[in-house]
Amino acid sequence: ARAIITYNGRGTEMLRHDNVNFWELKHCGNNAHIVSDNSQIFSVGTGDILFMKGLTCPGDANGLVHKSPDVCYHADGRVLNRLLLKIDVPKLS
Repeated sequence: ARAIITYNGRGTEMLRHDNVNFWELKHCGNNAHIVSDNSQIFSVGTGDILFMKGLTCPGDANGLVHKSPDVCYHADGRVLNRLLLKIDVPKLS
């Protein structure tokens, strides 16, 4: 399990499983081929806490497919930094 909170910048993006090409996710890792419909990418807001149950947690649910948002820039071209806190819970036995 994991908890993520974004303090500055855009929040973590996530997908419903019916919008994911799992073969590409497992074998390629290219976001352009993993996501079926970019209009169906969801994100949490700055300051929101996202709790995720991963593959190693007990139960039938799959892990949440998620990623960092694309890089954003200031008007002068500098990168807008993103500050976040990620807490992982060790595998439950």
